[in-house]
Amino acid sequence: MNVNEHHVHHLAKRLHEAHSKLDALTGKLKGGLKKAAGTLEVSTGAFIGGTIEGKSEGAALFGVVPYNLVVAAGALAIGHTAHMWGGQAGAEWSEDINNLANGVLAGYVASKGYAFGKAWHDNGFRGAFGSHGGGPSLPPPVVQGEVDAAQLQAMVDRLQPQPAR
Repeated sequence: MNVNEHHVHHLAKRLHEAHSKLDALTGKLKGGLKKAAGTLEVSTGAFIGGTIEGKSEGAALFGVVPYNLVVAAGALAIGHTAHMWGGQAGAEWSEDINNLANGVLAGYVASKGYAFGKAWHDNGFRGAFGSHGGGPSLPPPVVQGEVDAAQLQAMVDRLQPQPAR
């Protein structure tokens, strides 16, 4: 077979086209894997947030800020500033840290949404806001000390099942 300059140029062109197609396919694969990893990171963060809430039984730092919200805020702060103190490595890890933090935050918001939906189911839509008009109503405070007959009757009345709405 006689190979001339025309054949070499043709083969080089075909090789270049094949490399371009491979690069495009590799880019799509990397993009898909990055999205899948992001989903896994957010899901892991939500699991971590739920674990924190379950283990701490809803306890809060200084009695005010739930622990899972503290973890989410701290991780978001680290993720948003990682590129400043971590250089290129920090920039690469920044999105991963933010995905985990967003998952923890999503877990917190989902638990509040669940509480609101439960209160809505149990007490109707307006009752879901509680008497103060804020978020879902909190349980009544624990009574300490002596209880008179009227207070005892009020507690018994609150424990009675409410008619379906």
